[in-house]
Amino acid sequence: RSLYNNADQTTIAVVYDLLHRILKFYLAFIINHRYFISHAVHHKLFYCFSENICSPYALRSLTLFFNVSGKIFRLLLISDDRCDLCLYICTDHMDRRRLRTNLYSEFTSLFDKENDREVLQSGKTGNELRIYEDKPLQYSAWNLDIFHTEKSWKVEGVRRMEWTENGPVRATLEIEREVMDTVIRQQIHFYAKDRRIDFETYVDWKFAEHVLKVHFPADVHSDEATYDIQFGNVTRKLHTNTSWDQARFEVCGHKWADLSEGGYGVSLMNDCKYGYSMKDRVITQTLIKSGTEPNLTADQEEHFFTYSLYPHAGTWREAGTVQEALNLNVPAKAVSSAAEKDRMEFLSVDKRNVVLETVKKAEDGDGIIVRLYEVENARTKVTLYCAD
Repeated sequence: RSLYNNADQTTIAVVYDLLHRILKFYLAFIINHRYFISHAVHHKLFYCFSENICSPYALRSLTLFFNVSGKIFRLLLISDDRCDLCLYICTDHMDRRRLRTNLYSEFTSLFDKENDREVLQSGKTGNELRIYEDKPLQYSAWNLDIFHTEKSWKVEGVRRMEWTENGPVRATLEIEREVMDTVIRQQIHFYAKDRRIDFETYVDWKFAEHVLKVHFPADVHSDEATYDIQFGNVTRKLHTNTSWDQARFEVCGHKWADLSEGGYGVSLMNDCKYGYSMKDRVITQTLIKSGTEPNLTADQEEHFFTYSLYPHAGTWREAGTVQEALNLNVPAKAVSSAAEKDRMEFLSVDKRNVVLETVKKAEDGDGIIVRLYEVENARTKVTLYCAD
C-alpha cells in the first residue's frame, strides 16, 4: 500500500515482479525441503512434523521476511479455510487440528477440525506471555492489586525456535525467549491421540515487583467460568456489575479452569499455578510473582512448571477435564517388570465422576482410610473395589 501511494507505475511493476520471483523461489524451496530459514530473524520459523504423527492441530500459514534497504517487510501466506495449501507444505499428516503461529511463537490461530471451529478469538494470540508491573499498596509477597494490569509488555525476544521431537506419539516445538536477563524456555508438546497441548516451561526469573502471565483468548460465548478447588469446583461470573464482581479480577483455582458454552469449551490446566482471570473471555493464568517484602529477591530463581490447553467438545463434564488434569498432575510412570498382570489396582471406583483422592493407613488399628469426592454435582451410586 505504501509503495502504491508513493511510487510510479514502473516502480510498482518492478517491485511486484521482484516479489513474484521471490515468492516462487521460496514456495519451491519450502515444498522441496519442508522447512525454511528466515535470515531476518536468524532462526527456524517452521519445521514440519513427522508423517507418523496425527495430531488434532496443524499449521496452516507461513510468514516470509524480506530485508529491503535495512527495513524488514513481512509477507504472510495464509491458506483458505477450505484449502490445504500451507497445510500440505508444513504438516500434511495432521488430521484433527490446525495451528497458526507468528514470529513470537504465539498461536494466531488454532482451528479444531474435528468440531469445525476456531478455538481462539479473531485478531488475538494464544500462549501470549506478558509481564506486568506489580507494586501493591502493601504486602507485596501476597497482594495483587487491581491496577497491576495498567502497565505491561509482551515477551517477544525469541532467540531460538525449533522442532526437537518428531515421533509417532508426539511432536515437540522448543522455544527460547530472553527479556533483559530473564530466560524463558518452553517445550510445547503436541500428542497424536490426545487433544491436550502441554507447555512444559523453564524460567530463570530475574525481575522484582513484576508478574508473568500467559493468555489464551477463547472464542467461547459464556458469562461464567468454572474453577477447580479442593474436593470439587466453583463457578464464578465474568462480569463486573457489582463491587464483589470487580474484586474477583483474579480468582484461585487448583488443577484447572474452564470456559464453556453449550457445546464447546476450553480448559486451561496446570501442575502448580493457582491464579486465574477471565476478563473479556481471555483465559489468563499467573505464572510467577516476585514481591520484595519480606524477601527482597523472592522468586528470582529458576522455575519449572507445566500448563496445558485443552479445547474440547461439550462442557468440562462431558470432555473429562477433571481426568485430564489428574493425568497432567499425576503422570503415568514406566517401570520395568512392575507386575505380572496387564492391569493392577489397589483401589478403584466404577464411576468417572468420582475421584479417589486419598488413601492412608489408619493411625489407630489396622484399617485403611479412603477419601472420595464427586465432581459433577450429580447424585451417584459408586462401588469401591479393593484388590485381593
